[in-house]
Amino acid sequence: FLNIVGAELIKFQPTHAAIIFDGDGDGFRKEIWPTYKAQRESDDDLLAGQVDNISLTMRESMNNLRDLIPMLGIKCLQLRDVEGDDTIRSVTGLTDEIPTIISTNDKDMLQLVNKRVAVLSTHWGYVTPARVRELLDIRPRQVVDYLALQGDKIDNYPGVKGMGPKTASKLLNEFGTVRDFLDHVKKDHELFKWKAKIEDSDFRIFRKLAKLVEYELTDPDDEERILTIDDFAVGEPDKDAVLEWMESFGIRKYPPYITKVLGLAEGRVRRMF
Repeated sequence: FLNIVGAELIKFQPTHAAIIFDGDGDGFRKEIWPTYKAQRESDDDLLAGQVDNISLTMRESMNNLRDLIPMLGIKCLQLRDVEGDDTIRSVTGLTDEIPTIISTNDKDMLQLVNKRVAVLSTHWGYVTPARVRELLDIRPRQVVDYLALQGDKIDNYPGVKGMGPKTASKLLNEFGTVRDFLDHVKKDHELFKWKAKIEDSDFRIFRKLAKLVEYELTDPDDEERILTIDDFAVGEPDKDAVLEWMESFGIRKYPPYITKVLGLAEGRVRRMF
C-alpha cells in the first residue's frame, strides 16, 4: 500500500489528496438490488476462513492503515453508509478547476473522466477522455449507460441479457443515450430488437447501480461541519508517529515513500522511542 500510494504522491506531488474507504453499512444499492456485490462478500468470507491463523484480519489491517494515513499528512475519509466510489465522486465535485487524478482500477470511475479529471490505473494507464474512447469506444458521459447495458460481474448485476460490448458501444454511438434509443429507434433499424430486451430488463435499476452519486461531505467527527477543498490540503507528516507505527507492526525497512517524505536515510527502522 505504502509503495503504490507513495510512488504516486512522489510523482505527482499533489497540493491536495485523499484516501477513500467504503463506509460501513450496505448503502442504497443493496436496497434496490439485494444481490449487489454478493459475490464479493462471499469471496471475503472465503478469505477470512483461510487466514484464521494470521494475527491481523483484512479489516483490522485496513483499520490500521486508516490510523497511519493522517500521520502522513493525507486526509482519510470514510462516510457512514456511503460507498467509497460515491465519496470519490463527491470529493471530485469539490476540486472545481483543479486538475484531478483518481487512482483506481474501478471501471465505474471512468464516468468521471473529463478535461480536468483523469483516472490513473494499473490496468489502463493514464485515462483521459480520448483513452476512454480507445478502451470502450464511447465518451465518458456514456459510461453509465454502457455499464447498465453490459452489467458488472464485480458488482454482481447482469445488465441486458445478450448485450455485448460492441453492441452497447454501437447503440450509444448512434443514439447517444439509451433513453434516446428507446424513444427514436425505428422498426427497420438493425438494433430495433434490443428495444424490447432493454424495456423487459431491469435496466433502470442497473443504471442506478452504475451511476455514482454526489453527496454533501461532512466531517466524520463533526457532522454539522461541511468539508471544503481546504480540508484535503496535504500537510506535514508526523515523522515520530509514522516510525512508531511502523515499528509497532514489525516493519523493519523503510518503504521508498517513507524514506522520501520523511527525509530519512535509506535503511532499516531503528528504535527511536
